Amino acid sequence: MLKEILEASAFLSLEKLIPNGCEMLTKLSDSIGMLKYLVELDVSFTSIVELPNSIVNLKSLKVLKIDRSRMQKLPYAIVMMEKLEEIYGEYYGKLEVISSDIVRMAFLQILKLIGTCVENVPKLPQSLVSPYLSSHV
Repeated sequence: MLKEILEASAFLSLEKLIPNGCEMLTKLSDSIGMLKYLVELDVSFTSIVELPNSIVNLKSLKVLKIDRSRMQKLPYAIVMMEKLEEIYGEYYGKLEVISSDIVRMAFLQILKLIGTCVENVPKLPQSLVSPYLSSHV
């Protein structure tokens, strides 16, 4: 069973990293930031509690999927990800906070966070074409 993705440097030209469904996966290595061609990261249905800050170095990342994840907040570093266009967090029951800095994400077009614990939604980017937020609190 996959519990940790240790060293990403062996896969520098990787465009998609989809450990979706690896329920025992608890951690991504900081070396994930070396994947400069990564376009999609899908950590849905994993036990990852937080993404490493090195994700800010994923300059090509356009899609982040965190469905049914165990993270309580979106990583602050994502607001600095220039090309991130889509964030999916369906049945993201642990999510409690969305940073007010999300408004700075000029290229974000889709924000789909369903079944969260978020009570206060900050101002969202004007670039959003498809915002969908729902809470179960």
